Amino acid sequence: MPRALLLLLSAACISTIGCGEDSQNTGEVEDSGPDDEDAGDTDTGEDCGAQEITDEATGLTWKRCHAGAWWEWIEWKSECGCAGGMVNTKVWDEIEGACDAGWRAATVQELMGVLEDCDPWDDIVAGGSGSCTNCPDSEPCGSMFPADGRFYWAATEASDAEAWNVAFNVGTVTTAGKGTQYYVRCVEE
Repeated sequence: MPRALLLLLSAACISTIGCGEDSQNTGEVEDSGPDDEDAGDTDTGEDCGAQEITDEATGLTWKRCHAGAWWEWIEWKSECGCAGGMVNTKVWDEIEGACDAGWRAATVQELMGVLEDCDPWDDIVAGGSGSCTNCPDSEPCGSMFPADGRFYWAATEASDAEAWNVAFNVGTVTTAGKGTQYYVRCVEE
């Protein structure tokens, strides 16, 4: 390839978002970030609302996004969603410090509480696993956390080596080794 063409292509990459970089978050946000209570209006005029959402049935308030991410307008998707922090998985021993001050990691019963049709807890413990309806198909999970297919640690220990986790994409409740990397969903009472 001629040197002049390579220089032209390089200049084009530098003047845009960047070649090979994550270009998913292209919109500027006037009032957004992980610590803001209201994501505010974006440059598209879309208001994504508060960073938290309350489950009226339980009275628990949840962060809309996993620890390390925030709720805002995602330009390339043309919808509100979780931005930033896509690689904020934690090993179980790190979940205590994952949430903002005043918030904590959800217990396995709280995570199951936003899903529907879960096996009884005693049966899950006895069998080492259980199932619920997955998040997109379950209320209130489907409306509170739309299209959430992540695996979440629960702040519920199963043994010295394992802790409980809930997979929102399929609705399974299982244990995993504490060195496994999962997301953390934060809650406050």
